[in-house]
Amino acid sequence: MTTSQTGSVGSASSAGSASDPNQALLTTEDPAAIEQAADAIAAAAGALGGVAGKAYGAAGSIRERAEWTGTASDAYLGFATSAARATGDTEQPLQRIAGALRGYAGSVRSVQGEAQSINGMQAAVGGAITSAVTASAQHELQGGEATAVQAGSSAAKEVSAAAGDLRGVFGKSKSTGGYLKQAHEPWDAAGAGGGEQAKMDQALLAFGAGDKAAAGQLLAMQQKSPSQALSKAINTAWQGMSSQEQHALITGDPHTVGALDGLPATARDQANRIWFGQQYAQVQKQAAYDKAHGITDSSLQTKLSFDQVVSQQIGQPGVGQDGKPPVYLLGFDNNDGGHVIAAFGNPDTANHVATVVPGVRNGFGQNSVTMVANTGKLQQQAQSTAAPGTSVSSICWLGYNAPPQLTDVAQVASTADANAAAPALDSFQWGLQASHQGAPASTTMIGHSYGSLTVGRAASRTVSVGAPGTLADRLAFVGSPGVGVQQASQLGVNPDNVWAGISPFKFPEMWEGDPIGLLRYPNDQGKPEMPFGADPASPDFGGKIMGVDPGKGHMDYFDSGSESLKNLGYLANGQTSKVSSKNGVSPPGPSAKPPAAKPAPQPAPSSGAGSAGAAGSGFSVRAGQLTSGASEAAQFGEEVTGHGNSAAQALDHLAGTVWHPELRQALQGAAVSATDTFLDGMAIYQHWSDGLSATAAAYQQADASAEAQVNKIQW
Repeated sequence: MTTSQTGSVGSASSAGSASDPNQALLTTEDPAAIEQAADAIAAAAGALGGVAGKAYGAAGSIRERAEWTGTASDAYLGFATSAARATGDTEQPLQRIAGALRGYAGSVRSVQGEAQSINGMQAAVGGAITSAVTASAQHELQGGEATAVQAGSSAAKEVSAAAGDLRGVFGKSKSTGGYLKQAHEPWDAAGAGGGEQAKMDQALLAFGAGDKAAAGQLLAMQQKSPSQALSKAINTAWQGMSSQEQHALITGDPHTVGALDGLPATARDQANRIWFGQQYAQVQKQAAYDKAHGITDSSLQTKLSFDQVVSQQIGQPGVGQDGKPPVYLLGFDNNDGGHVIAAFGNPDTANHVATVVPGVRNGFGQNSVTMVANTGKLQQQAQSTAAPGTSVSSICWLGYNAPPQLTDVAQVASTADANAAAPALDSFQWGLQASHQGAPASTTMIGHSYGSLTVGRAASRTVSVGAPGTLADRLAFVGSPGVGVQQASQLGVNPDNVWAGISPFKFPEMWEGDPIGLLRYPNDQGKPEMPFGADPASPDFGGKIMGVDPGKGHMDYFDSGSESLKNLGYLANGQTSKVSSKNGVSPPGPSAKPPAAKPAPQPAPSSGAGSAGAAGSGFSVRAGQLTSGASEAAQFGEEVTGHGNSAAQALDHLAGTVWHPELRQALQGAAVSATDTFLDGMAIYQHWSDGLSATAAAYQQADASAEAQVNKIQW
């Protein structure tokens, strides 16, 4: 007789005693489900082999079409072919796992057939079967059970061995292995290892398959222990999703998606606008109810006022206001007086990105309107003086609990808010780096008032976690009460890239200038000290002093036409040599060369245009071919991610349903191995694509400096 389609024998209590330790093998183990999982794993393995062949061919073809030779080209080819070979190396271990599962399923199906046959014999004679026949049948059945159990143990050993061969295949070659080691270092430095690392890997893989719960898990991990590697991995997983999966996450859980650092600005904007609309509507509804019933709720009125400001400032998606570029809403909530992160211009495509961190919310007339509006004025100023063909995005980062009032002396005088905000600010900046397209942007971080302490804490934190200089290329402080350190060199960037300015306060002759200066006092060495460390606008601090207008108040540093705004604009667009000192003269020191304008996407031109040593139009043609190649690499990455997800999920699901204890444990280990392996694969193919995009951006300059920039790109 044959078993049922599910493989279960139903109520086979007579075919196997109640004390039989392997009774579950007959009643719960499902050979059809095991075979289904094996088929899914085998299909994924075959598909990965196909991707490997395409990727290997494309690696050389891309270089040939672009007529690209030299040291950088050779390094690229080594990396790309290693990625393709590693992809192919995943096929055999997965096929071995599938074969082992099919073998076990066959043994289970056989013994379940024996049990069902015995049940049929008993039913045919109404249970009146001789004890001798029963004993003989039971003996044969128990022998079959033992054989099936042993088959399961053998399958477990084969699954574990194959999983061991699968793990780390993308890191076996020198080029891809070196990149992965570098990518994993921030996780290791943050102390994420062992079980925590496995949880992170599983969440990333599930997120890459569009799992909403996994998005929440990743957000919790990011808030607890942010790192560059996690932001990059989140971006890689997102890029591997289909557009339908991305849309489902954005609409299904907009609050979580909008808060994940590493996701593209366009995705966060869509999600946060949905979330904002929901929250604003809820607040308006409650406010109308309260008004109709004579209820006064000051906290609700605070939310309503804040939401009205956000609504006015962000405008419509993709539409700029008052000559400014469109606003991208990168963060929002109504908690603790409200938080908002708004970017003027897309930071993912801009050549220059400046982040402004405001200070006390209602100090000196400061409020949510001025916080966001000042950032918009900075973008306009920086863009108006930027190098031709380059773009600037400026971001207002009010993603922390800034002290609400100057009258809250205890809170204003404490570093607690800045300390709590530092990890979130680091994470946000790392997320921008992960989602940025093409060559890395030139970045500037500007702290105003108490916000300068927040920036200082975030910058010094990058030093403590082993990632100095990753907050931004340049730091600027205006109206600062101190940045938490005594020397500019403690902030993780070259002191030549640390700037500060403050307008002197004249008192009692006249009430003008920045009263923050009244907080300055001489320390034990007679050097100027502020409440939160050395005065960053003092020569003793070791940075550079930025020119500001005399007589300007604490909230006037962003006034249109002011010297301070002009200087902040030059810092934001990378032209540091044009920044004036406090006496109106540019201070000495190197100036940051602005990066090249980003090339617009182009159709791939025909091969043979240009030569290896050609400049001008030849470089432009090469850039187009490399841009096309970057798209190919990204597509390969999506395919590898999709097929890898299928295999890992089949393993994980079967591990939760299979009865055999040894096999269940082996499947759990294999699921983790597959997760780790294909996360590495996602990262490798993303780097392949990003590297070609950066190379294309360098060649798009069409000048002699292109080759030097290309040689700096790490393969």
